[in-house]
Amino acid sequence: MRRKIRIKPIIISIVIIGLIILTMYLFFRTDFFRTKRSAFMRYFQNTPEALNVFETNEFKDYNEEKKTKPYIRKADIQIQSSSNVADTNILDKVKMNIVQKVNAEEDKANVEASVSHDGNKLFEMSGIKDQEEYGLYSNEIAKTYICVRNEDLKRIVNDSNLQISLPNTIQIYDFDDIVETTDVEKDKIKECLDIMKNDVSQSAYTKDSKKIKINDKKYNTKCYTLNLSKEESANLQIDLLNKIMNDSFLMDYITSKAKLLNADEEYTNINSLKDIMNKRIKALSKNKNEAEELKITVYENKQKNIRTEVDYGNNSIAITHLKEDEGEFSSLKINNKTYSILKENGKYTISYNSKEDIEKNIKIEYSQEGSLENNDIKNKMVITQSEGIKSITYLYNDSVEFSNDIGKLNGFDNVARVTLNDYNDEEIKNFAEALKSKINSVYISKGASIGINLDPIF
Repeated sequence: MRRKIRIKPIIISIVIIGLIILTMYLFFRTDFFRTKRSAFMRYFQNTPEALNVFETNEFKDYNEEKKTKPYIRKADIQIQSSSNVADTNILDKVKMNIVQKVNAEEDKANVEASVSHDGNKLFEMSGIKDQEEYGLYSNEIAKTYICVRNEDLKRIVNDSNLQISLPNTIQIYDFDDIVETTDVEKDKIKECLDIMKNDVSQSAYTKDSKKIKINDKKYNTKCYTLNLSKEESANLQIDLLNKIMNDSFLMDYITSKAKLLNADEEYTNINSLKDIMNKRIKALSKNKNEAEELKITVYENKQKNIRTEVDYGNNSIAITHLKEDEGEFSSLKINNKTYSILKENGKYTISYNSKEDIEKNIKIEYSQEGSLENNDIKNKMVITQSEGIKSITYLYNDSVEFSNDIGKLNGFDNVARVTLNDYNDEEIKNFAEALKSKINSVYISKGASIGINLDPIF
């Protein structure tokens, strides 16, 4: 009897310890004790982890070397395969050769490029970068270098009637600078998330189970969704904009990141950004129907956010991030356009897909061989471009040699050139039209000379 009495508390202790372990597991490793709102916030705030795919030290030393040492790059591009473009026997014989010399300390670069067919040169072009001025020359296009200074770019692009968006000045920054966020800034962002958490009714959050597909593989997920009506969406926007607009840390954070991303000046200047926010607040306060219904869904798999979807009216954004043993994948889908990157076994695959009038795809597979120690770096890219039923694949190979003996680089001293920045709007418009017409003429005639019927570039 006494022995049974001793065993009893031991059994009870084991049961209690087991319950404690189970409770801790359920609390820390599952969402068993979380409300739908707290589970949503937990995974939603992890959405920026999609940027982790860019964090790598694999090319860090190589990129740093290019900033400090002169180098020569020798590259060739050839057509590997094609479909519904032109006769394969013709395209297989087309090749481009490039020789680039760069000295970052002098902020100068020269490039010579030529296109040949079956060993016969079709076209030649030269390029110069001298500080903040860039120029291209081909004697078949113009008798002078055609140049642009890295300033006033928006006016030049508009006058040239080019369908691209550029800021007035393009700055190149390290990716680390773009994603860097201080502890103070992280705390400020958390305060914005707290507004989302506290200003929205608990009933706005729902939970469901759903299978989603990523790269042709299905994943079982728990999905947590925030649904807001137009009025609720307007109120949340007003609260968030007021918070951001009156917080100097957040305003400085947003405008500085916008500058690093080469955004328009209205977003890089604190005063102009405040004006935009004020107008939005006034419009929403006057009419809540100015806002659209908002739906945000996060998809959890193995305690990780693998996708965040945002639907606002007719617009949608989906951010996917998946890290597994075999690699890491991130993608951004904005309406019908998808941008993605896959890092796997030292190879990077960058893709673009557009499903609008005609489906367009671009896929770049990039890998690097060699080492800095042996000074034998080689870069390789397989570039596949398709539009509708047309498809063409290019093979790019280069070798990079670091050397202090790359010769004297040409600048624009004693070089005949036309710098577009120096001309007025009407002069740029007339020049751009004449230039595009000349480029089209040369391009089409070169294609015809080897038996290819080409459409105009412009």
